[in-house]
Amino acid sequence: SSFSDDSKRRFRTNFTEAQSAILEDAFRSSHYPDQHTKRSMAAALSIPEDRVTVWFQNRRAKWRRKENREKEKKSPSSESESARANNPLPSIVPPIPILPDLPSINSIPSLQVPSQFQPTFSHPNSYINEYFSTSHEQNNPFLEFSM
Repeated sequence: SSFSDDSKRRFRTNFTEAQSAILEDAFRSSHYPDQHTKRSMAAALSIPEDRVTVWFQNRRAKWRRKENREKEKKSPSSESESARANNPLPSIVPPIPILPDLPSINSIPSLQVPSQFQPTFSHPNSYINEYFSTSHEQNNPFLEFSM
C-alpha cells in the first residue's frame, strides 16, 4: 500500500524521466485521455491508473496557469497585481476625462454675437407685461371685446 500506517497521507509518486516524457507526449495528443488510454499507459509505465489520472489533472492545471500568464502579458489593459491589491474593487464607471477650458463664443472675434442677440435673463412675466404695455393692445381684435 502507498499509505503510511501513521497517517492516511499517500507518498508522493516520483516519475522517471522516461515516464514523464511518455506522459507529456500523451498530453500533447490529448489533454483529456479516455479510460482505455489511461489504463494502457498505466500498464506500460508500471504505475497505478489513478496516478495517471491525477498526473493529467495536475498537468491541465499547470497548462491553464501558463495560458493565463501569457494572456496577461499580451493584454496591455490588464491590471497589475499591485494595482489590484491597492484597489480591490474594480472600477465600474470609467474615469471622466478632464477637458481643457474652451473659449467662450464671444472671445472668438469672428463669432462675436451682437449685444441685441445675447440672452437676457429676467422673469417670464416681464415679457408678458412688456407685450401688453405696448401698442399691441390697440391692434389686437381679441382685446376689443365689449359687453
